[in-house]
Amino acid sequence: MLKPKKVTKCLVDADIVSYRAASGTEYVVDPSFIFPKDYVIPKCDIPMVKGTAEDTIKQVDRLMQYIVDQTVVFPTKDNLEVYLTGVGNFRHDIAKTTPYKGNRKDVVKPTNLPQAREHLVERWGAIVSHGEEADDLIGIASANNDPETTVVATIDKDMMQLPSWNWNFVKNEWKYVGKDEGNKFFYTQILTGDRADAIQGIHRVGPVKAGKILDGLTTEQELYEACVKAYANSEYAHVNVLELGDSVDSALPWATERVLENARLLWLRRYEGEIWTPPVSDL
Repeated sequence: MLKPKKVTKCLVDADIVSYRAASGTEYVVDPSFIFPKDYVIPKCDIPMVKGTAEDTIKQVDRLMQYIVDQTVVFPTKDNLEVYLTGVGNFRHDIAKTTPYKGNRKDVVKPTNLPQAREHLVERWGAIVSHGEEADDLIGIASANNDPETTVVATIDKDMMQLPSWNWNFVKNEWKYVGKDEGNKFFYTQILTGDRADAIQGIHRVGPVKAGKILDGLTTEQELYEACVKAYANSEYAHVNVLELGDSVDSALPWATERVLENARLLWLRRYEGEIWTPPVSDL
């Protein structure tokens, strides 16, 4: 398995850690239950009880210790940075097509999620974002560190746009993301959108079709222009934007706005306060 030879910085997506710890301990095996020695009990017959805050906190520590053991080994304030999403997000003001993460408003969160987050702050020094996501703080931190020796510990695919080592600590999958590869991933997402965050892409364009649209393109301007043209040629543009007899070029202003909206929703900041801007275009 390809892994970094040395890790000087580990950036932890603690939103994932806290949620997995809390959801995974929502119910636990009844501690009063005694397992028979010579009888295999079907999993469905094992009595479960509501997990306590202590159960969740222990799971947080297990996950964090595993991340530490696989990366920096001996954690310090200089080599381990932990990030949580706090209150407010500038993306809510940017989203016009559909409300940003509007598909999550009715999702019931794990009972002990607040305790998990509090413990990450108190025990692991987690930094809580304000007006932006933990992902943005990780993006900023990754931009200020050596990508060859920096690890982003997460299962969030959005982080694949960041030049660094990406480690899915649930599947134990390591991948080095270079600048060009990260850029291609970002523009692919502009085309496909992101269902998890309710970001709407082009209808029926998934990673495979997006890959064909962007195939062979290398410069950021080429990637950007290809995205704008793809939106202008989309089924939605032909049905809802263009009038009978209009050329596809008539849809370019609308397409440019749609690409700009998606890009600003999907881009992870590389410096504080950054709002994505398109490259110089000939369109």
